[in-house]
Amino acid sequence: MLHDVSDTAGAPAAGQVSDRLLEAAMAVLADDGWDGLSLQSVAERAGLSRVTAWRQAASKDHIVDALLARLAA
Repeated sequence: MLHDVSDTAGAPAAGQVSDRLLEAAMAVLADDGWDGLSLQSVAERAGLSRVTAWRQAASKDHIVDALLARLAA
């Protein structure tokens, strides 16, 4: 089950995750699967620093929540 990140202090809302980061996350999932998905792997794929990625998504669960929200829209 995914963690509810809506109440995580300092974490941005799922809608604030950039398209660049979400596209990178989808690519990492497709290539490396769930076990290969991490904030670091997504940041590297997106060409961003880990700090920049963390400002948009504070955790792996937050990235997945944002991906699901994007796909449901």
